[in-house]
Amino acid sequence: MRASSAVAPPIPLDATFRRAEALTFHINLCRGVDRFAVSAERQSGRTETSLTAREAELLSRLSRWQTADEAGVSHDELVSLVSRNCAFWSSIRPSRNLHGEWLGSLDSLEGRVALRSNVQLRALATTSRGTDPLVHMPRRGSLDRACLGGVLFVSHEMETAVAWARLGCCARHALVARELLPLLDGTHDFAELASTPERRALLTALASLGLLERHSPPPPWNGEARVTWLGHAGILYEAHGKRILVDPVFYAINEPTRLRERPFDGRDVGPIDAVLITHGDNDHLNPDSLMRLPRDTPIYIPRTPEVEPYQVDMAQLLWTIACKRVIEVDPWERIELGDVTVVVAPFQGEDWGLTLACRSYLIHGRDLTIFANADSTSSPEVYERLKKEFRVDLAFVGVTGAAETYAMPPGYGYGDFYANWIPKERQNEWVELCNGPVESAKVAADLGARYAFGYAAGGPPYCTVAYCDRGSHGQLADLLRAAGPGAPKPLDLVAAKPARVPAD
Repeated sequence: MRASSAVAPPIPLDATFRRAEALTFHINLCRGVDRFAVSAERQSGRTETSLTAREAELLSRLSRWQTADEAGVSHDELVSLVSRNCAFWSSIRPSRNLHGEWLGSLDSLEGRVALRSNVQLRALATTSRGTDPLVHMPRRGSLDRACLGGVLFVSHEMETAVAWARLGCCARHALVARELLPLLDGTHDFAELASTPERRALLTALASLGLLERHSPPPPWNGEARVTWLGHAGILYEAHGKRILVDPVFYAINEPTRLRERPFDGRDVGPIDAVLITHGDNDHLNPDSLMRLPRDTPIYIPRTPEVEPYQVDMAQLLWTIACKRVIEVDPWERIELGDVTVVVAPFQGEDWGLTLACRSYLIHGRDLTIFANADSTSSPEVYERLKKEFRVDLAFVGVTGAAETYAMPPGYGYGDFYANWIPKERQNEWVELCNGPVESAKVAADLGARYAFGYAAGGPPYCTVAYCDRGSHGQLADLLRAAGPGAPKPLDLVAAKPARVPAD
């Protein structure tokens, strides 16, 4: 039976239109921003077209279903977008609108502007093989002579990536974007941001593609000692005039959303005095999240005692995203940040028997002292030494309880990354990689912590957990409550919500 050769009927004049999913816009500042190349993914394959800046701006406004009259353009203009796979049409008015319908659009290039909250960033790296998304957890040597090649702006709807804008024309313009991104937080005027022709061109392109909006940041920090759990292993410590991030990962915010909890808004991170990285896994060292911080933000990473080819090249990863201040630290080193002292502690566990660089951190101030041990196993001698000098107000103790064979089947564990360096006779041997709730309850007690919180195990629904993870902060809290008087108390933290540690 032959397929029908019937010609599709014309799109009626009262049809409604909305921009399509699966579009990639290419920003080329070297060639100007009056036209954009556009790729559209369809069942039959990828199609290519180009849009003028005016057409791109029109498309960005089609976040809700509307007729040509409602959009203020001719019917033929919208039909043209449909024919180029950039827009959808309907004979009715569907209810599935997009993010822009719920948040105020950028009505003019004046006043304060911010990157849209539903946009995540991906760094592009230029290597001898070309310019591609930066690989998370790059091995030693893989980024030799690499540089920042651009930025990929990933728009999300209902927790799904639906559109991409790729700036990847040259290293110079990649740095222009890198310098600008931390400023797109809603606190800076367009005129201030567009201080050079290249910046103005990039801002104009982002506005044309609907990637900018108005945003009201939260009130400035009032100086009280507090802590914010960002979800999974991310922590924001604030005390004594210092603001310190540990293992930050930021997520896109979708409106509407399927989730009950709203992620921490990466645009609201504000000035940061230091970033502490526990180890090189991409849920702890996340280069795309660090792109939201100014390039001169100090970032502390573990120093590798012995260089091996299987290790994550943390320093080179940070240099590739154009960070200026990357500081390697050794166990028991101290970092003095005004009235706040950071003690770098040893980290044991999650190493597959290999030499990996890992650290835990104690952050001490007169009014707030916390400890963060991420994905480690227990080190009683470390806790004893810290307990002799510091009274820990809040211990963040990892409760993933990750356990697997040294080399699990693909997709079932973390060890795939190191499988080539695991002896074949050990690949099916089971190993306990990280503390679970039972072990971490004892860690908190050994530290003499007043309060404890189980983290590094997902938490909110936007933080995924791996197949081999088995613990939760709720399980730790139950164990602490059952331990009775004298034991650390559970602290009920809500992701993205600042909290004070109660006084005795």
